[in-house]
Amino acid sequence: MKKTILILSIIFLAMALNYTYTTASSRITVSISPPSVQANMGDKITYEGTITNDSDNPVNNLIT
Repeated sequence: MKKTILILSIIFLAMALNYTYTTASSRITVSISPPSVQANMGDKITYEGTITNDSDNPVNNLIT
C-alpha cells in the first residue's frame, strides 16, 4: 500500500512539474524510472529521475 501511494505521489509530482514548466517559455521534461528489481518489505529502493530542459532558454527558480 505504501509503495503504491509513493509511486502515485511521484507520478503526480512529475506531472505537476511538467505542466507548470510547459506553460512557461521553457520546456522541461521530468521522467522517473522505477527500480528494475522486485522489492520486499523492508528493502530500500532507489528511483532514478531526470529533469531535461528541451529549450534553448535557461530555466530559473527550478528546485530539484
